[in-house]
Amino acid sequence: MFENAEFIQWAAENVVFLVGYKGHDHKRAEPPAGDAKEKPAPKEGECSLYPGLTCDEHEKIMADAMEGKGGPKLAVTGYPTSYVIAPDGTFERHSKDRVVRDLIDGVADFAKKAKVKPSKKYQGVLNLLKDGDKAAGAGKWRDALACYVMVDAVAKKLPSVGAQLPERVATLNEKVVEAFARLRDDEATDLGAKVKAIRSLRAQVGAKLSSGPLPVVAELDAWLKANPPPAPTPRAK
Repeated sequence: MFENAEFIQWAAENVVFLVGYKGHDHKRAEPPAGDAKEKPAPKEGECSLYPGLTCDEHEKIMADAMEGKGGPKLAVTGYPTSYVIAPDGTFERHSKDRVVRDLIDGVADFAKKAKVKPSKKYQGVLNLLKDGDKAAGAGKWRDALACYVMVDAVAKKLPSVGAQLPERVATLNEKVVEAFARLRDDEATDLGAKVKAIRSLRAQVGAKLSSGPLPVVAELDAWLKANPPPAPTPRAK
């Protein structure tokens, strides 16, 4: 379930997902037999069953849920036990939680009953990420960066989305570095044409994020400074 690409994408966009656990087996140094799947050994304190969380975090989630701390009091009578919880504390048991599509449909049905409406603003920011990814994949650097700049502007208020931005920006920068290298190293193009093309590229990626411009901008500026365009050929008299 936690390695299913569809579930990962859906969970990132629709829910806050918590995994509580209690028992000695998750503290083993190695995953249970047959579950390793070439996974790296867990780090010290990290759960062997669910990488990315510590055993202490698992146990606190479980204890808080059973005591009603920070939310409704939930009964856990065995494993797995799953609940869906609305922002107002409304909750119900979710029995169909072993199949990705059943889980997604169950959450959608509960959201309708609990009258939980997704934030249009939040969905809009998610759409900006998608549009930015699509533009970056198509080599539309200006459009991609414009989308990421808009996400960056609200990243502090929407940290779950903001956390997805650095990797995307790094990927965009790598793609622009590759585009720059192709223009710079094209032996079939004269210097004047190269300068024109690289100036155009620089103009496309000049928008600044809160952390500053893309790192590639410094490379572009350095090259342009070191390679002024050739003087125009004098007109024949």
